[in-house]
Amino acid sequence: MFTTYDLEMQFRVMRLVADLTSVPIPETLWSEPDPGVLGGPFFVMARVDGSVPPDVMPYTFGDNWVFDGGAGAQRTIQESAVAAVAGIHSITPDRADLGFLQPAGEGATSLERLFASWKAYHAWVVQDRPSPLLDRCFDWLEAHFPTDVGPDALSWGDGRIGNMMFRDNEVVAVLDWEMASVAPPEVDLGWMCYLHLFFQDLAVDLGAPGLPGMFRPVDVARSYAAATGYTPGDLTWHLAFAAIRHGAIMRRVTERSIHFGEAEMPPDIDDLIIHRATLAAMVDGTYWSNVAL
Repeated sequence: MFTTYDLEMQFRVMRLVADLTSVPIPETLWSEPDPGVLGGPFFVMARVDGSVPPDVMPYTFGDNWVFDGGAGAQRTIQESAVAAVAGIHSITPDRADLGFLQPAGEGATSLERLFASWKAYHAWVVQDRPSPLLDRCFDWLEAHFPTDVGPDALSWGDGRIGNMMFRDNEVVAVLDWEMASVAPPEVDLGWMCYLHLFFQDLAVDLGAPGLPGMFRPVDVARSYAAATGYTPGDLTWHLAFAAIRHGAIMRRVTERSIHFGEAEMPPDIDDLIIHRATLAAMVDGTYWSNVAL
């Protein structure tokens, strides 16, 4: 899925968050970099009991504990998730050495470097079969690069409720740190909101109501401001950045399925991206009227 998969980095980040915050992290027991033990590097963490919002079928489709819990439970889930992200962002470069997480791309700021690293990832994914849609999307991001962003902090990278465990609708474990980096807080907030929108859009496209009241950017920004004292900048660009990064990832996912005989190559290369219509609507401006910014 990614050019590298650094388990030692993930282990180090989890310990850092556990040491410096009250964000619930499974206890990290030990890390083993020697592939001779199990065939690859690994780390061991303690067991945590809880429930994870399902991806298959997505929790927005109904018949699961998130959907069936009702508006009050869903609000608690959202508030607890935002509080966890706020706690992660309390780790800033002046509190801890985050140099090992700095994005590898070129640029004067962490956001510029992160953007450059994702452009490089996009190039690695498409190889010699370019995506006209993704090319247009990255051009749009570059042309609309934001300036109203907060100070650098530890960025979870894949901050969504599908990577959290809950008990009584409260977060009890934050998982999956392979995309951790240093970035302004808006990056994680955009990803959290968009990954819900991704599932919500799928539900609506198939005629289901979904959960339109969850993870509205305006509500997430308000909760984050209440938790941290910092009011996030406009999240529009960061939602698009999340959706476009997810587009590159989904193309990679689909091409892997084709490689393993689970899918067939479509006539249009951009049909490898399940949410291509969303990406097109974002860059032409028609998507945003239905998003509570």
